[in-house]
Amino acid sequence: MRKLITMGSFTLGAAVLFSVAVGCNRQPAAGAPVSTATVHSSASTTVPGREIKASIDVPAGTYPDVDPAAILAAGKTVSAAGPLAIYLENDAASIRFGSHQVRVEKERLSLDGKESANIPASASRIDVAVSNATVTVLADSTNIFTTQITR
Repeated sequence: MRKLITMGSFTLGAAVLFSVAVGCNRQPAAGAPVSTATVHSSASTTVPGREIKASIDVPAGTYPDVDPAAILAAGKTVSAAGPLAIYLENDAASIRFGSHQVRVEKERLSLDGKESANIPASASRIDVAVSNATVTVLADSTNIFTTQITR
């Protein structure tokens, strides 16, 4: 009888351990809500006569955090927060997030190396906002560029 009780206790204990181990790596059921954690970051810099601000609001894990050491090693001053970095390059500012780069020059804006918009030379403030898969650029509160990007 004692042997039967011991075997039953062992079987019950093994079943509990197995169910706990399997439960630790569960995937959400189809249609179940997925985590909605969001990353919010911002950074800013100035170039002569102009303030440039950048912000990002994307689902967590969309872009890796920027390593400012790599940018500093290239001799550039950088402001970085999470997946967003802004740094000066000559007379322009570059904003980097993931594999994307927005470059703000005196009269021109480029995204990933392609000219994307003209910037009024008199603009004193440029705002670059990344939200989900949309990049929006404002010059003195006027929208000059909006586009969808791939993550």
